[in-house]
Amino acid sequence: FGLALPSRVVGNEELSALTGRTPDWIRNVCGIEERRWADPEITVVDLACEAARHCLERGHLAAKELGLLLVSSGTA
Repeated sequence: FGLALPSRVVGNEELSALTGRTPDWIRNVCGIEERRWADPEITVVDLACEAARHCLERGHLAAKELGLLLVSSGTA
């Protein structure tokens, strides 16, 4: 597999200022302490391409050797 993560890390302190909830409340409700936010000019396609390159490098493969490419995006 390959992965791509936006560089901006947003912790519960920052998120609490936007939501009016405490950092502890956010962690208790969703179980997340930090998340990654992409800059506005970064698209899912940009991240997918980066993840695909990462995957190919890890597998020591060239793109022309693939028969199928699956792309998935998720939020927890």
